[in-house]
Amino acid sequence: MDMKSHKVEITKIIEADAKGLYSTSMMKMPTTVKGFKKVVMQNFKLADGFEKLSGVGFYEIGKALLKAKEELKHDFGNLKKELAKEGLHEKKQERYMMVANSDIVQKYYNKLPPEFTTWLKLTQLQNKMISQNKSDAFEDSMKQLINPKMVWKDVSDHFKLNVPSSKKRRDHYETHYISVDWSKKVHKKDKKLVMQLEKDL
Repeated sequence: MDMKSHKVEITKIIEADAKGLYSTSMMKMPTTVKGFKKVVMQNFKLADGFEKLSGVGFYEIGKALLKAKEELKHDFGNLKKELAKEGLHEKKQERYMMVANSDIVQKYYNKLPPEFTTWLKLTQLQNKMISQNKSDAFEDSMKQLINPKMVWKDVSDHFKLNVPSSKKRRDHYETHYISVDWSKKVHKKDKKLVMQLEKDL
């Protein structure tokens, strides 16, 4: 890396600007396990070191992994294992792919705040809304909320994610009554136990 490009990267880090820091270009790279591994790990090492600039990096890794899955087919499992050996665990790989596959992230990734945890929570919330057939309403709301300074609390407050359910668990409030039918024959020993139980209740 020459001094000019190094200076550009340092400036981006200081200004908390992740755009252009990461690249998953496969130009002049073989579309093999080795090629994808090199590209993914270059981005992972960079993103993992800059928590506040990680969103775009992990998103790019997810895109590269999705591309690798399509290109490598059966060999993709070998790539995942190789990456895990290098410290990029398979659960993380799955998270990055899930985020990269998100419609909302694909459309607005350049407007999202840089922290990856927000990207992940947003993707999980979108998946939940899709399962409830509320995806259109969700996207309409997110258009108004998304900006580089957005924090997760903005989203959780808007969708009332932290409001406890108004439904109370019935078993916390039900009163249970126990009665004993003394017309039935009860052994003396048992009768004492039951009488003691009634007192305790």
